[in-house]
Amino acid sequence: MRSIYFRRIGIAACLLAGGSTVHAEVRAFFTNQQAHTVTVVDTRSLETLTEIEVGKEPAGVTTSNKWSRVWITAPGEGAVYEIDCNSLLVTRKLSVGEGPLAIISDDFNDMLYVADWYLHEIVAINLHNFEPVKRIPVGKSPSGLDLDSKNRKLYVSNRDDNSITEIDLNALTTGRVAATGERPFGITLNGDGQRLYSANVASNTVTVIDTDSMKPVAEIDVGDRPYDVTLASKEQYLFVSNQYDNNVSIIDTETLETVKVLDVGDYPEGIDTHPNDTDVYVANWFDNTVSVIDALAQTVTDTIDAADGTRAYGDMFSSGCNTKGTVIPTAAGQKNG
Repeated sequence: MRSIYFRRIGIAACLLAGGSTVHAEVRAFFTNQQAHTVTVVDTRSLETLTEIEVGKEPAGVTTSNKWSRVWITAPGEGAVYEIDCNSLLVTRKLSVGEGPLAIISDDFNDMLYVADWYLHEIVAINLHNFEPVKRIPVGKSPSGLDLDSKNRKLYVSNRDDNSITEIDLNALTTGRVAATGERPFGITLNGDGQRLYSANVASNTVTVIDTDSMKPVAEIDVGDRPYDVTLASKEQYLFVSNQYDNNVSIIDTETLETVKVLDVGDYPEGIDTHPNDTDVYVANWFDNTVSVIDALAQTVTDTIDAADGTRAYGDMFSSGCNTKGTVIPTAAGQKNG
């Protein structure tokens, strides 16, 4: 999950480049792993724009305002799909390996990084030709990614090694490794890249890592089977989706204590923060919905219908869609390429 700081940079750059916010629109993209689709929602109205057929078992999602593109991993067929944020059409497909899951974009280098669960590697993909340029071995079952654009680091959670691997993005080589709790999955960095949070599925904790030393500084108890994490409200709070408890733990990042536990839908998985830094979206796998949380009020404000097996794991939001003159597909699965 990309940190809030870098999402703010992305939306600011988009608005400056366009010179106007008149046609700017933040869209949310929810992968539905059992329906084999992506639900696209206008976050102003919370209305569904379309549902796009995208490969087999789509799971991970990432976006780029610079490219006005969205990328989806389809682990059921070992592929990555690209969607045009404006037309909402599939534009490219790439076969990458055996089990692509987590995915994140890097506007600085015009790259994508994909974690292959079965091959235990990160695939670096050049966005200009949409081809892999390097495969980087990491720990067992890489499951989460986050990017420190400023310091040119990529962090990878290795679920079956109980660790986080640091990758130097200038050289595309691995560096230090930090220990976590059991079965780390979703991860997120704070804005300056100095603190990393890891949701540990088997130990029911969040590990807090100091990235200067790559050492754990705290272990926080949360709910049953924590899956993913995101920061909101100027990084005052960390939100953790707890699959088996059907709730979200809200942690004060200063005291590192849980301040509230909030019920959401059934089996929450992917969780991400809107570029407004207030609305937190959590995908509920068994309910086929997405809960919207107000980070300040710490209440659920809305529920959005999606499709079967809503997972939405990664960066759900794109503010790089200029909707002037855009034609929205009316049928699921319209695509080109």
